[in-house]
Amino acid sequence: MDLGTNRFYSYAIGGEEIQRVNGLKTLQDPIYTSPSIGPVPEESLGRTILEVPNDKFDRQHRAIQITSFRDRQRVGPAISNIVTVMSVGANPATSFSLEMARSTAMDKPPVETVPFQYREVQPVSEAMFLGGILNAVKSVAAPLLNAAAPVLGAVTGAVSGAPGATGGGISGVARLVTTPS
Repeated sequence: MDLGTNRFYSYAIGGEEIQRVNGLKTLQDPIYTSPSIGPVPEESLGRTILEVPNDKFDRQHRAIQITSFRDRQRVGPAISNIVTVMSVGANPATSFSLEMARSTAMDKPPVETVPFQYREVQPVSEAMFLGGILNAVKSVAAPLLNAAAPVLGAVTGAVSGAPGATGGGISGVARLVTTPS
């Protein structure tokens, strides 16, 4: 569990009944409240493992709530949500039987996992990006202009009325596009 910056905590076990204190939900009549536990070492960053004995729970009292504090005198309290734990009977072997495990596993929908692969790519400048786009346009436009040059040359020559027009203007554009830079 994560206590944040608080280093001391205690837990309370009770029934399903709750009460509101200053707008916060708390267990109404806890049957057990642990003594103050701590301090949690600073290097654990507020994280610790909470172990509660099974004999503290019964059928009517399956809810637990944790309260954490800044110091042993219970200054700066913070309370957790109330959590209802699975009822553990006197015989844990039957409490955690295969039937219970199977029904719990069947209730949960499968989670799709997708492999993630990260590949670092060299940064590209704006000039390199524009140069790459220009090369892509050249490779597509050059064959189109070369194929269309004779047709367009004949059309422009016929329109201008120049005798023996070969459409040098269009083929000149095609040469310009295909000329390597």
